[in-house]
Amino acid sequence: MRFDDVIVDCTTALTSEPTNSSALITRAKAYFHLGDWQAVIRDCDEVLRLDPSHVYALDNRAVARQKIGDIGGGIEDLTAVIRLTAYDRKKQAVAFIARATAYCRVRRWNDALDDSRRSILLDPSRESHCNRVKELARRELGKC
Repeated sequence: MRFDDVIVDCTTALTSEPTNSSALITRAKAYFHLGDWQAVIRDCDEVLRLDPSHVYALDNRAVARQKIGDIGGGIEDLTAVIRLTAYDRKKQAVAFIARATAYCRVRRWNDALDDSRRSILLDPSRESHCNRVKELARRELGKC
C-alpha cells in the first residue's frame, strides 16, 4: 500500500472516529515517510492530546520538529521520551543519543557529551555512534 493510500484510509477512519489514536499515529507515520513534517506534528499533537505519554508520537514529533528547525521542541519531546522509557534501557539509550545529536545542533556540547555517556551506559552496543557525537562535542569544546 502506498503512503498516499494510507493517508486516505486513515482520514476516512477519522471522519467517523476522530479520536482514533491508532489511525492518527498511522497517518502521522505515512506523512513522516513523505516528509510532510507539519502534518506529522499536527497528527502527533492530536495523539498526545489524547494520550500525553504516547512515546511513539513524542519520538516522531521530535524528529519532525527538528526537521522544521524547532530543535528546542525536539529536545523537549526527547526529554519526555527519556522519562517515559525508563523501563526499557535500549529505547532510552536511543532517545539519549538522539537528544545528544540535537544538542550538537544547538551547540550545547556539554549536554551532548552527558547524553552520549548515558546512552553508552544504558546500551554499550551504541558506543560507535555515541563516540562520533562525543568526538564532535570535544572538538568544539576545545575551540571555546
